This record gives sequence, C-alpha cells and structure tokens, in this order.
Amino acid sequence: MSEQRHDRVTVKQAAEIAGVTVRTIEKWNAKSADMSDPFNSVRVALGARVRRVQADKLEACCPAHDDQSPSLGVKRRSDGVVLITCRAGCDTKNVLSAIGLQMTDLFPERPQGVPRPQPVETRAYRDLDSEQPEKTYTYRGYDGEALYYMLRYSSPKAFRPRALDGSKTLDGVQRVPYELPELIGKKDIFITEGEKDADRLIALGVPATTNAFGAMNWTAELSEILSSIGVQRVFIPPDNDVAGKARAKAVAAHCVKAGIEARIVPLDGLTEKQDVSDWLDNGGTLEQLQQLAEQAPIFDPARDGGEQADESEAWFEDGPSFQRYALEPSPPMLVEGLLPGDGVALLHGDPRSFKTFVALDMALAVASGTPALTTLATGQPSPVLYISNEDGQQRTSERLAGLMRARSLDRLPELLKLAVHRVTSLDDTEWKDRVCAMVTRHGIRLVILDPLRSLTSAVDQGPRELQPFAEFFRRLSQLGCVVLLVHHDTKHSATAGRDGRAHSQRVSGGGLFSKSDSPIRAERVGDEPSVLLHPNAWKFSDPPSSLRVDLTVANGMTRLTASPTALSSTSAALDAQILDYLAKNPAVSGKQIKANVRGRGEGIDAALRRLETLGVLVSKKGRHNAKLWSLAAAEKDQAA
Repeated sequence: MSEQRHDRVTVKQAAEIAGVTVRTIEKWNAKSADMSDPFNSVRVALGARVRRVQADKLEACCPAHDDQSPSLGVKRRSDGVVLITCRAGCDTKNVLSAIGLQMTDLFPERPQGVPRPQPVETRAYRDLDSEQPEKTYTYRGYDGEALYYMLRYSSPKAFRPRALDGSKTLDGVQRVPYELPELIGKKDIFITEGEKDADRLIALGVPATTNAFGAMNWTAELSEILSSIGVQRVFIPPDNDVAGKARAKAVAAHCVKAGIEARIVPLDGLTEKQDVSDWLDNGGTLEQLQQLAEQAPIFDPARDGGEQADESEAWFEDGPSFQRYALEPSPPMLVEGLLPGDGVALLHGDPRSFKTFVALDMALAVASGTPALTTLATGQPSPVLYISNEDGQQRTSERLAGLMRARSLDRLPELLKLAVHRVTSLDDTEWKDRVCAMVTRHGIRLVILDPLRSLTSAVDQGPRELQPFAEFFRRLSQLGCVVLLVHHDTKHSATAGRDGRAHSQRVSGGGLFSKSDSPIRAERVGDEPSVLLHPNAWKFSDPPSSLRVDLTVANGMTRLTASPTALSSTSAALDAQILDYLAKNPAVSGKQIKANVRGRGEGIDAALRRLETLGVLVSKKGRHNAKLWSLAAAEKDQAA
C-alpha cells in the first residue's frame, strides 16, 4: 500500500475553513514600538510577566505581589489613557513602583503647551503604607510559630494581611483559627466575629478564636482544624446585625459538619451592630455569658439553617414563640426614602427610563456607604450582589466607572459582587441554591436582578408560572437581604391585551406586582435625561414621596441626582387635566381623553395607569371591549 501524504493544516487555516475567527498574539518588537504610547511603556516594563495580549489590553502577573497566575489587567482607553487593575487588590501606585513607573506614565503625551493631567487623590483612596496600624494580630500554627499577621487600621476601620516576608498577600500560606496553640486540648471554646472580641474573652480566661478576612470567611477547613485538636463544643455570640446573624449560622453549620456541637448565644440589650465586647461593657459578666451559652439550644442545620426539618411538628409555631416577630425592630431603610430594609422591591418602567443606571447607582452606594443618587443616605457599607444577563461586562464596567468617578472613588468596593453574564437562568434550581448560599456566606444585604426578563421567561406568562420564582425571591429576602427586581414593562402595541395594557403589565397585576412589597415605577420625563421614580410601599405604609432623578455625564463622570417632588410639574399638570375632563365626562375611552387633553399619547397612557393604581380612576369595558375611564369617586356615588 502506498503511503498517503497529509498536508498539515494550521489552527488559523482550520478556523477559516470553519468560518471561525481566531485571535492570535502578534509578534511584537519592543525596540521598534512607539514608546510615547503609555500602553507600550507599561508592556515593556512588565517584560516577561506578560502572559496574554490583545489589541488594547493585556494580562500579566502582578509585580506587586507573588503572582503565579496572571491577575493584573492592563487596558488602553480610546483616549490613550492606560487603566491598571490587580484582581488581588494591589494598589496601582504599588504596581507601577514595582516596574519603575509613575502614575503620570499612564497618560499619553500632550501637545506643546498643554499640561498633562495629574492623577487626583480621592477621598476614598488610603495609602495604608503611610499609616501606622492600630493593632497587629498574629496568627500562629500548631507549634506556636507565626504564620501571618492581620493589621488593623482605624478611622475608618480597615484590615490588611501581611506575610512573614512582608508581602501583602498570603498566597500559599495555610489559614488557621486565631490563637490556635491556646485552643489545643480545649473542649469548649467561643468563636467571635473579629480578633478584638476574641482577645476580650481570652483576657477573661475564656478560650476564644476567630478568623481573618472578614465575617463571612470562616471555612470548613477551620472547623476541621478545631475538631482535630479536640474541640467538642463551640459557642457563637453573634454581632447584632444581619451579617452577624448570618455569620453565626454559617460558622455553626461548618462546625456541625465537622462533628462539633454548636450553640448560637444571643445577647440581650445590644443595639444595631454591637457585639460581645459591647455587651460586657454594658454590664454583662463572664458568669452570665457562660450561663447563656449553656442555655442556648444546640444548633440544628435542618431546623436553624433554613432547611426543612424532619420533625412532624416543625411546620408551625405556638403563639408565645410567634409573638417574638412583633418585638423585632424593623430594619432601617437601605436607601433613604426609596428602598426599604427588607422584602422584595420592583423597579419597573418602559425601556430607556434609566432603570439600570438607577440600580447600578444604588448597588455602588450601598456597597461603598456613599449616598445613592447623590442625596439619599445609605448607612454603613454593606455587601451587594448584582446579577445581570443583559448588558455585557464591558458596558456594565464602563457605567460603573462613570458612577464611581462621580463619587471620587478610585476603585470599585470589595463589598460589590457582580455576576454579569455568568448565570444561567432562574429555572436552574442548583444555581438558585448557590445564590442563597452566597447570600448567607457573605452577608449580602442587597441582591439586584437586572432585568428579570433576561433571567426567566415567566414574566411573559401567568401568575401560576411566576409563582416558583416569586417563592425564590421571598426565600432570598428571608435570608436578611433586600431583593430588587428590575423589570422592563412592555411597550404598548397592537399585541397588547384586550384591556389595553401590555402583556407583562396584565401578568404582573397578579404576579410581579402582587409579590412585590415595594414597587418603584420609573417614568421618563419627555426627552430630557431625567426620570421620575414613584415608590409605592403600599404593603407596609403610605407611599413615599416621588423623586426626580437627573442624569448628567461630563468629564468621564456619570452622576444621578435625586430631588423630592410630588410629581413633575408636567405630570401634575397632566393629571389635573385628566381629572378635570373626567369630572365633566365620565365613562370615556382613552382615545377621547387624548383628543381633549394636551399631552403626549404615551404620557397620557402612563398617567391613566398611575391614577388607576393609586385608586383615583377606575376602568371598565364598554362596547367592542373599549376601556372606559371614570373617576373612582363618581363610580362609587353611582353605585350607591
């Protein structure tokens, strides 16, 4: 048999045959590169650390920490400015210093006489290297030798890790419980939230420990270490806030799985965010704490961790037990005057009414502790999870960058977690379980689903199909977070329902709206870059005041500014015209109203829906299924 020759086909040729575009890394000669381009300067300075290169961006191993996998991203903007981001959290100045560059090297050369812009120090930036830590906590191994340190800074409080060699990351270093050598052989110990509280109990002669890197970072491995050294029972006094209670349950669940009995020890008399140290300062004694620990019930993950218990009577509570819910204070507003502190909220409106901008602004505000929409208070920084399957990662990142600059922030807060095009669908039960686990583990206070339509098609079906998803939203909110659903109302068209409303509106009347505790309707103000937000907390209280939000974009900054308004002057005038016309002409169609009232057709439709929602107007079907509008008071008088 003669030998048949096969010509080699390159990957690029195969891709061309298949009609697929393959990106390749071009051969690049540093000597001939234009070094006036800041991107090339950074690329040359990084040298062999560069791993992947595309047209205007590259990935490299970060020179500011021991980086074995590329965690440094470098991107050239359209104006030539270079952006540098280390996913491990290294400061840009430290990255540049490690390769012999300065912040000014990230900007392109300017024409003669035009000064190069200088980077501005922002109020959010803190050069902790120039500050003296308030306290240094040492984490030691089994033999008592130091493994790593946690540095505590004050005003405001901040923590940073330090390895024994002085590096700012702990890559490859084993994580251990705080004061591990002192726990060996102890059967009963306390687990606190933070080293300060652990030290307070240790000073009283009580074995205590905690973990580094924040409240929700206790791991199964730490529980297994405790089990291996003989710990049999753990007592967990939670901080008095949502995150503290979520942490207590997470730690207890890990310990139970490791074979350790766990008890969550509630402390009476604490105000919001106070802890066991505050409880002791308020007059609590060690004897009382130990008594409370022994009286606390044994933690059962099935009963106390949100899973269904096996007991036949676990589905109800007796009266005295149930009464405790009325005694619990309502959580403070998450966003002043707009977003309550619990429940399911719904931000809805026509397309292009700035709903995503508003949602991203609130996400950034809650995570950074800065005012939302410029004027609305948010309180202490809290973890936020933003989930979206619509806009891409680049567009979302650019929008956040503009909002971030308007706040004088130099980076996105670590408390902001984003899942953009990283989710499947709300139809995936396993994914929903993962979301609930993350909310519990990280103490998430706000979950945003934007837009809901991109995550499930149920919004275009009936209330029965929507029910499982509504139950999931309620389940999330019961974990201690606010769930904000962003929903695009379908535009009116020939495909609208017979009652004159778009299909999604008819569905949400028995589904989304009825399942939402706090609907917020977004109404675009004509062609202006402004939107009216009409919050309606009808399940809990009278509706809050409407807000006018103005959007301004300038110098790379995107700013949304809210100001209180009963309605816009345009909306108020339009409402007055409609009410005046219907007072004289009851039971008329929308077409007749539009013919006799000055205003845009879409605006009149929106005003009719709003006034009907508020109970000012009522509608009924007339001949040929035409919708006839009347004043609600007139209809009541006629019925009487």
